[in-house]
Amino acid sequence: MNKFLQYNKNNINKQMKKLLILSMLLMASIVGLISCSKDDVTPTTYTFVSSVEKSDTTVSVNLLEYNSKGELIATNPVKSEVNVPEVFTAASDAETVKVFVTLKGGSSSKTAWIKQVYYLCENGHINIKLADTTTMSESEPAIIQPK
Repeated sequence: MNKFLQYNKNNINKQMKKLLILSMLLMASIVGLISCSKDDVTPTTYTFVSSVEKSDTTVSVNLLEYNSKGELIATNPVKSEVNVPEVFTAASDAETVKVFVTLKGGSSSKTAWIKQVYYLCENGHINIKLADTTTMSESEPAIIQPK
């Protein structure tokens, strides 16, 4: 009879250990799921860099963010230091970025748009570059809405 009680105690201890381990795994899973909230999402960012060097010209750049309806929702002025990348965090509902450039030299001034719309990747990163070879236009580039 004593052996029987000893066997039951060992069997119960093994079952309790299994139950304890399973409950700890379950709790760890629940905590893991709860800790992954929407606040942990990486923000959408983009980098702007200008390689335009003109000794007699000042380059001013504004990055304009638009939502899915094509509405302007944010404007980010750039410091425009040559070959110094500047990183921006896009507004949460921004989907595209357009680049507006003002060139001032002496008493004259010229404004232009980079002839490209930059489409942001949710939780991703894109690079925008202004160079001497960048295609520019006086008219604002159109945002093409996906069908």
